[in-house]
Amino acid sequence: MLKNEDKIKQLAKSLKSYKNKKVAVVSHVRPDADCIGSQVALCRWLTKHKVNAFAFNDDSLAGNINWLCDHFPVKTTSLNKLAECDAIVFVDGNHPSRFGLAGEFAERSRKPLFMIDHHPGPADMFTHTVSDTSASSTCELIYGFYELDDLSDLDLPAAEALYAGIVTDTGSFRFDSVSASTHEAVAKMIHKVGLKTEPIHRRIYDGKTINQLQLMAKVLNSVELHQNGKIASLRANASVFRETMTNYYDLEGIVSYGLAIRDVKAAVIFTEMDSKIKLSLRSNSDDVDVNVWAREFNGGGHARAAGGWHEGPLEKAVQDVISVGSRQLHHR
Repeated sequence: MLKNEDKIKQLAKSLKSYKNKKVAVVSHVRPDADCIGSQVALCRWLTKHKVNAFAFNDDSLAGNINWLCDHFPVKTTSLNKLAECDAIVFVDGNHPSRFGLAGEFAERSRKPLFMIDHHPGPADMFTHTVSDTSASSTCELIYGFYELDDLSDLDLPAAEALYAGIVTDTGSFRFDSVSASTHEAVAKMIHKVGLKTEPIHRRIYDGKTINQLQLMAKVLNSVELHQNGKIASLRANASVFRETMTNYYDLEGIVSYGLAIRDVKAAVIFTEMDSKIKLSLRSNSDDVDVNVWAREFNGGGHARAAGGWHEGPLEKAVQDVISVGSRQLHHR
C-alpha cells in the first residue's frame, strides 16, 4: 500500500483541473537527482493530462544528471514565465528559501502553490501538500501519482527519472528510509515499462574524469577525526577547485567516505564557496541527527543527511560545527 494515498489523490485531482492551463514545476537550488527526477516525472504526468507544464531551476545541472533534461526540458528560472503560469508546484523542498528566485516570487504571489516533498518542517504557505518524512525520496511520492491515478501513463522516460531520484536518495537502497513500498515501486516500473537500472547507475556514478579523481584525492587527504574518532571532517578549499579545474558538483558523494571509517558516526564536508562555507552532513547512527545539527547553521534536511551554511572563515567553521555535533554524542 502506498503512503499518503488520499493526499496524492487529492493533489492529483487539483492538478488535473489545470487542463489546458500553465503549471510551473520548480526544484530546489543546487539540484540533485531526486529533485530533477521528480520534476521531470511530474511534468510528464501533467502533460499526459493536457496540462501545459514548465520546469524551472535557478542553477545548471551536474553532468551526471543533465541527461534527465532529454526526458523533459528544465529551463533557467524566469520570473516572466512564472508570472504567466496559473499555479506553481514545488518538489523536493518545503520552504521558499530552498528555491531561489521561484521561492521569492511565490512568497509575494497570490497564485495557488502546491508542494511534494519528504523533508521535515514544511512552511505553511502552500495550498495543498504531499509531505512525508518517512518516504525514501520525493521520486517515490511522484511515483504514487502514476500508480494511484493510472499506471498506464507511466512511460520509460518517466520511470528512468523516478529511478534516478530513488537510487541516489536511498544511497543505492541502503538507507533506513527504504521500505517495501520503495522496492515495490521499482519492481513495478521494471515490469511495466522495461526499466533497465544498470545504465542509469552507470550514468550517475561512473564516467568520472581524471580531474574529478584528483579532486577526490585532495579532499580525502584532508580527512580529520574528532570526538575520539566519532566524527570525521573533510575540507574542500576554493583552491582545490582551481587546481583540479572542477566545481562544487564534482564533490557529489565524497562526504560518505568519511562514514566509511571504522567507528565514525557522522561526517561533515566543509566547502568554500560564495564567500561562505557550505556544510554537507551525513550520519549512520541514531546517536547523531544531522537535521537537528544543520538547523543551527541555517540549514536542515533529514536525520541522516542534511546541509547548512557558516559565515566562515574555514577554521572557525570547523570549530563551531564540530562543537555543535559533539553535543549530541555527549547526550547519549
